[in-house]
Amino acid sequence: MQRMVPITRKLSTGRPSHHIPAIPIFITAWRISLVWHNILVLPTVLAVYCYRDVWPLANYGKTPIDVKGGKLLWAKLAILTITADSMENPSPEQTCCLMPMMFYSFVDPIIGIAAKVPHLSYNDLPPQPYCDRSKHLIKCGFRIGCMVFDGTFRDLISFPAC
Repeated sequence: MQRMVPITRKLSTGRPSHHIPAIPIFITAWRISLVWHNILVLPTVLAVYCYRDVWPLANYGKTPIDVKGGKLLWAKLAILTITADSMENPSPEQTCCLMPMMFYSFVDPIIGIAAKVPHLSYNDLPPQPYCDRSKHLIKCGFRIGCMVFDGTFRDLISFPAC
């Protein structure tokens, strides 16, 4: 098992470290500052890449500045875009192990709170998992088009699989 001291030594040497995104999980003293650093740096880098490489593709007669980057450039843009859609608090359903998932024991704290109060407020509920969010459900449900609203009755009984 690795201690936290080698990670801080890697950071103090000035060499680039691939463990920097994992540091806010482990070191609580740096968590807030590193999260704010990511919040400020990642959208800025994405905006610069979009201005230099995506905007010229939308205009006639211009070429992207980093055209020699090839597939690596588009991989960087994809990673920056994907990391922008992060959840603050992941759902207990997404972070639990296999056994709690099988027996739904990740719901036990919510049931315990609900048993003690006459009314459970919306703020006391855990966040929804990604697969239950409306953006994902719309993507899965309407991937063929608005077939439910076009007057036909196909696929009304069987739901499309995500």
